[in-house]
Amino acid sequence: MIIAATVFVAGLESVGVLDAFLSMLKRRHSHAAWFAFFGNAGFAALSGSGDAASCSFNVGVTPLANELGERPRELGSMAWLGAEMGRCLSPVAVVTITVAALATTLVQANDPRALKIQATHVVFWTAAPILLAGVASVLLRRGIKA
Repeated sequence: MIIAATVFVAGLESVGVLDAFLSMLKRRHSHAAWFAFFGNAGFAALSGSGDAASCSFNVGVTPLANELGERPRELGSMAWLGAEMGRCLSPVAVVTITVAALATTLVQANDPRALKIQATHVVFWTAAPILLAGVASVLLRRGIKA
């Protein structure tokens, strides 16, 4: 998965998407941390892997953090945090499927007629707290940086 993410970044570079996106971030320095968190959260939610999302971001964007008005360690940390939270928002992530299976086992132990809990239900229950935590993380980091 990490190798596929690295190839994905190389593909974005060869097509020119990464350069266009980086030039947009250079014009709007304040958007870099927001994208680091929520861009990686979206990529991780689609792929089910937080490692692939953070690895691809940290290979493609974090080395240019100084040009974006950010410190590399902080931008990379926001990317990692967003990727791991995004993984928890993915209905195809192993952790989400495991939590759904465990919840089904616990619910059916008390009521054998209970319905099976789907991974999408787990995502629905956890989406709001995860997204609020992401907003709080970026805002707190902004406050600490100032």
